[in-house]
Amino acid sequence: MAVDPTAAPTVDPADARDAQLSSLYTDYNPQGGMGGLFAPAYIHGLKASEDAVSKWGLENHPVTYANIDQTRMPNPFQGPSPMSAGNGVYGGPIPLQQAYGDPKGSIDPEALRVLAQGGKYDFNARRDAIAQRLASNQAAQAAVPSPAATDSSMFLDENGQPFDIQAYQSALAQYNQQKSLGNVGNLPPMMQTPPLKSRFPISKNYQDYNNVGA
Repeated sequence: MAVDPTAAPTVDPADARDAQLSSLYTDYNPQGGMGGLFAPAYIHGLKASEDAVSKWGLENHPVTYANIDQTRMPNPFQGPSPMSAGNGVYGGPIPLQQAYGDPKGSIDPEALRVLAQGGKYDFNARRDAIAQRLASNQAAQAAVPSPAATDSSMFLDENGQPFDIQAYQSALAQYNQQKSLGNVGNLPPMMQTPPLKSRFPISKNYQDYNNVGA
């Protein structure tokens, strides 16, 4: 089909509307009120307004329900926990070192504030902090000897018999705590020296070291 060179060029209605609105809002401020603290005015059909509002929203509401999980800080590595002797009021044995909170890690409180109120949020700084935590966790985990690399003699008592290593570690921790407080001299004579592994035979019921000989 031949094109009439004298015909007026076709104008997109959206472009025509934008041109018309632009002529009405020549003083439109795309930054927003108070230097960008408040969102710029939204004028439907005015491309400068629609673009400015969209840009302001991305900059001042960067945290959404879709990406807030990216701010979770992994929990610090705790390693194997010593266990209770198992005859307390709560039964047992139970870990003496408890882990609380969400296993997936904790969401940044600042991210929650920005999600609720708006504002700036530095995702890159949070990612750097998460990377540092992961690196420290890996280093701490690597420092824990694996069972395969551990001397098997540690699982035998002074008489070469198997013993409850968790109950022994719990008793030893209690003794070291009393020693650090300078209270060893006030303990019963049997408890004034480090516990023997043979006090915790694995074939017998768990027994609290503090109650041995009581």
